Amino acid sequence: MGKQKPLLNVQVLSENGALFNGECDGLLLPYNKEEIAILPQHTPIVALLTVGEIKVIEHGKERIVAEIKSGILYVAEEKTVILINT
Repeated sequence: MGKQKPLLNVQVLSENGALFNGECDGLLLPYNKEEIAILPQHTPIVALLTVGEIKVIEHGKERIVAEIKSGILYVAEEKTVILINT
């Protein structure tokens, strides 16, 4: 059997509750008028997000989870948390 590829443990939280809570292959997030990609084993960071879309990548396909006005990204070794304003 092959080695299982690592996944990203993610929570996307808004003022209305959790919009996504689970594992995925990666994220695409609005950052500084561009997109930032977060993949498993990403270096820990804290960043401010800008207007745009939160996209989750699952099984090679992108899915929009939310459109945001702003947010905060927190990437740690075990978990990624995104707090957003919609």
